[in-house]
Amino acid sequence: MNPSLIVSDAHQGLVAAIQETFPGSSWQRCNVHFMRNSLVHVPHREKNAFVSQLKLIWQAPNADEARDLAMRLVEKYGKRFPKAMDTLENGLEDSLAFFSFPHWIDAK
Repeated sequence: MNPSLIVSDAHQGLVAAIQETFPGSSWQRCNVHFMRNSLVHVPHREKNAFVSQLKLIWQAPNADEARDLAMRLVEKYGKRFPKAMDTLENGLEDSLAFFSFPHWIDAK
């Protein structure tokens, strides 16, 4: 029996191996690795404030609200941290797979 959801970093080889080994399983980008990828592009003095807002995306009650929170971050920080916002926009959907599992949403 295959797992329903597999979480890993976004290494292309790893993702390909997961898809090949566990057909039918969903894959999600690890939120911790994803946040670290974004934070590389944020000045140290701003990291705590930024990450506290970033975490709210995955604490949202549903995927639509998570996307809205992400877009608000992009609007707020897009000019100051464009590379961090590019990372967020390009990887967001990969980090929201868990919202497709109703039992996860009910557990929150």
